[in-house]
Amino acid sequence: MSYCQFDWETEPAPDSRVPGKKLPKKPPPKRCTTACRRYAAPPLLQISTVRPYSAADIRQIEMDMLGVHLSSTPFDQLEEKQRAALVGEAETLQRTDTPPGTYLVAGIVARTKPHITKQGKEMAFLDLETEPGALDVLVFPKIWTKYQRDLDKGTFGLFEVQRLENGHKLLNCMPIQ
Repeated sequence: MSYCQFDWETEPAPDSRVPGKKLPKKPPPKRCTTACRRYAAPPLLQISTVRPYSAADIRQIEMDMLGVHLSSTPFDQLEEKQRAALVGEAETLQRTDTPPGTYLVAGIVARTKPHITKQGKEMAFLDLETEPGALDVLVFPKIWTKYQRDLDKGTFGLFEVQRLENGHKLLNCMPIQ
C-alpha cells in the first residue's frame, strides 16, 4: 500500500438503507482502487493570499446581513468637530419647526427612486440616512442630471439640502470615499 496516496481516514462510511442505522467503516482495500488511482491531494491553503476585509467591506457586510452598522459607520471618518457640526445641522433639519433655509449634512444614500416629470425630464426621490435619522429629499431635474452618478445606493458624502415649506430639496453633493 506504499504506492497508494489516498487518505482512507477521511473516506466517509457507507450510507445505510435503514434510517438511523450506522454501518461500520470499511477497512482500506488490499489493492489500490479506482478512487485511489484518481486521488489528488488537496492543495494547501495559502493564508497569505487571503485579503483581509477593509472597514468599508465589514460595514457593507453588516448592513447587508443585519441592516445596521455594528463595528463602525462611515461617519467615523469625519473629524470630531466637523462631525458634531454636521449632526447638529441634520438634527435641526429634521425638526418640524425649522425655518426654510440651506443646511449641510453628512449622509448615506439609502435609496434612490428615479421619476419622470410631466415635462418628460428625469428627477429622483432620495432617502438619505443621516446620523440622527432619515431624510426624504427631492432631486430636481437639473441637479439629478448633474449628480446622478454620485447618488447610488450606499454612497456616503456631504449633501447641501434646502429646507422647503413642505419637504427638502438637494442643492449639491460631494461623495466621500
